[in-house]
Amino acid sequence: MGEELGGAGTVAIINNPTITPLIDRENGFKETLAEKYPDIEIVSVQSGESQREKGLEVAENILQKETDLGGIFGVNDMMALGALQAVQAKNMDTVVIGFDATEEARTAIKGDTPMKASIAQKPKLLGATGIEVMMNILNGQPVEELIEVEVETITIDNVDNA
Repeated sequence: MGEELGGAGTVAIINNPTITPLIDRENGFKETLAEKYPDIEIVSVQSGESQREKGLEVAENILQKETDLGGIFGVNDMMALGALQAVQAKNMDTVVIGFDATEEARTAIKGDTPMKASIAQKPKLLGATGIEVMMNILNGQPVEELIEVEVETITIDNVDNA
């Protein structure tokens, strides 16, 4: 988002504060903006309840108030795709970024829409890391409380390889 906005502007977050991994995604987004892009202001954080329709509704409400909004981050693609619908209906250039790199999100990225990126998890790496941690626990070895697993940002530059 920081790169898409040139390091400055306003953004909104459509979240789901009831699911731990989605809370972590939101917190990571906020922390990264604060650290790397201090000139980007978060002007709204609202729950889309992990539903496309709710993401659309929330984005419509945000866009009515924030007419120059630079970007919307949806903590999953369903909410981001709802936000994309709202942005397109208003014919705005507001950047939309999601998380999960679903087939539909990748199609939107390819389609020259305001959806510019989605974050892809790496299931094989997640599984391998989970097995490694399980083996360490079974063998009585210490395990870190937080284990970060690499993700990949899918954009127009790499969407065909995702």
